[in-house]
Amino acid sequence: MIERLEDLPAGTVGFRCSGQLSGEAMEQVVAPAISAAIAEYDRIKALLRFEPDRKSTRLNSSHRT
Repeated sequence: MIERLEDLPAGTVGFRCSGQLSGEAMEQVVAPAISAAIAEYDRIKALLRFEPDRKSTRLNSSHRT
C-alpha cells in the first residue's frame, strides 16, 4: 500500500509504503503527485517512508514516466 504524506514543506512530495507495492498504486498515487509537483516547482524532493514491516514490503512494479 502507498499513501501520500501530507503537511510536508513546499516542493516536497512524500509517501508511506507498507506491504506489497503494486504498479497500480504507483500509477494512482505516486505518478500524479510527482507530476503535479513538477508542474508547480522547478525542483522537487521526494520522501519515501517504509513502515517497520520492511521484511514484507515488496516492490512489484517498474514504473516508467
